[in-house]
Amino acid sequence: MRSWCYGMGAVAASSSLAGAPAASFSFSGPEVLKLDWAIRALNVSDFNNDGLNDLAVVNNDRSQIEILYQRGEAAATAVGKTHFNRNRWEPELEDARFEREGITIGFPVFDLSVGDLNGDGRDDLAYTAREVPLTIRYQDESGHWTETHEFDDFEALGWNHTVKIADIDGDDRAELVVISGDALRVFQQDADGQLGDPERYYVTGNNPFNLLLEDVTDDGRADILYITANGDQSLALREQLAAGGFGPERRFAFERPVRSVRALPRNGDEALSFCAVNSRSGGLEFFRLQQASAEPTVAGFAAVQPEIYPIFNKGRSSASYAWGDLDGDGLEDLLVANPSSAELLLFLKEGSHFRTPQTFPSFSAISSITSGHFFDDERESVVVMSAGEKTVGVSHLNQEGRIAFPRQLMVGEGDPLVCQAVDLDADGYDELVLVSEAKGKMSLTLARP
Repeated sequence: MRSWCYGMGAVAASSSLAGAPAASFSFSGPEVLKLDWAIRALNVSDFNNDGLNDLAVVNNDRSQIEILYQRGEAAATAVGKTHFNRNRWEPELEDARFEREGITIGFPVFDLSVGDLNGDGRDDLAYTAREVPLTIRYQDESGHWTETHEFDDFEALGWNHTVKIADIDGDDRAELVVISGDALRVFQQDADGQLGDPERYYVTGNNPFNLLLEDVTDDGRADILYITANGDQSLALREQLAAGGFGPERRFAFERPVRSVRALPRNGDEALSFCAVNSRSGGLEFFRLQQASAEPTVAGFAAVQPEIYPIFNKGRSSASYAWGDLDGDGLEDLLVANPSSAELLLFLKEGSHFRTPQTFPSFSAISSITSGHFFDDERESVVVMSAGEKTVGVSHLNQEGRIAFPRQLMVGEGDPLVCQAVDLDADGYDELVLVSEAKGKMSLTLARP
């Protein structure tokens, strides 16, 4: 990971080359196409592959997604319409060269994105709503939108720019990225063009919005940005890792609250710039995220930019943590037990940061975990204790890179409460110290392999 800094200021537009005549251009008159009031989520794409860009919008007045197919100029001259609509405000003429198609949804839609999500070369639709958090609607060969795929294991956010479709990992297949109140979800296509379960990256703060997919680090890989608030507003950056997946949150606090942020088009090799809309004044503010040239210091100490690893939603039971070299590479890895979901999250250390976390099933209601060198192996083993299941188990990271389901250990008497690995005799191997309770009496058990 690299340190980045936030710079607010003016970003000058590039001028024409010295000595070259300035290019001249002008706008033609407007083409009018009337829409309803509750329009949102404008998308531009060539839906029917005729070489002309079409439009798609959400029309919540009619609970529809409307696709506006562009006709060529010759077709527009021959069959275009110019008519009066007396029940609407000015302008009274509608003369744009678009054919309108309505796709009935049946309920209000929050956001919409367009892209090929099954690899057939045709655009599909992905949209969010309160009734169904995420729906994929596929376009068939005839241009119909009958096949759907729904995901309902999260709560959708009620505003725009929460859904994006793009090839973010360079595999020539589009990914679907959705941000919700608890996490980022990245849906990838398999070899058959099917969307499986998403990779989930939890987020911090409240009410994240303004999802962006941009290559901030100039490494050829798209990174993820979004605005979040935990007191003050911040722009959160999550770098795409070379090994795949996305890293921790890096926050860049805004001096003033913003309504939205957009990336500006690049001119040649210039750095990526952003434009923010000030929430109070409506004015535009320009800034860049730049790699720090030197490590800043405060009172002689390095002012390191925090790397925030959101793990999971807060539950009734607290999480348990264990440090240890689980893959035998000499670096300490992090293992986290999520008692609410009967799973272990593994963060393998790589250089100065952690890889994308992996999730493995385990006991439910995990109350304590520890890692230690119990065997003649460079890899440390993991001991998992569940107060709910009243059991203790041992596991390790296998050759396939997975933590196997714990093998039950018959140690101690009564209900296990807490465990810890410690090398009491300094022989290079750890012992397991177990505290348990039986009929109101506490006991401590020392166990060796």
